[in-house]
Amino acid sequence: MRDFEVYPPFRDELPLDLYGPPHLNTECRPADPAAEFIRIAKNQQKIFGIYELDRSDKGVFVIRSLIVDQANRRKGIGRWLLGHAIGVAESKGGRQLLLRSQLSKAFFLKFDFYEEETNLKYDLIRD
Repeated sequence: MRDFEVYPPFRDELPLDLYGPPHLNTECRPADPAAEFIRIAKNQQKIFGIYELDRSDKGVFVIRSLIVDQANRRKGIGRWLLGHAIGVAESKGGRQLLLRSQLSKAFFLKFDFYEEETNLKYDLIRD
């Protein structure tokens, strides 16, 4: 049983500290403008995970970020957030997820993402 909930953040609840110092990983900064779907993993005390998801083309959703704070990695939170993002995309008519970043490539490859050119892709509806 997990001891956190996943839901949209309140206006003042975006966990900027999870993205690291502003000078690092500019590829992982929060989306500007804000992503269409932002979800956080939070227990009563702390936010320790986030993902950002956008619609791109018809049926294609882009994962802009999926981050779990350092102290809570390797506890299944990233897997849970990814599953949640897949569920949101499917419920909105998604057919494919796209990840344009190569950061955490090994994590995504474990979950049936595949490389195509410089992107990682995941088919929600397999042919």
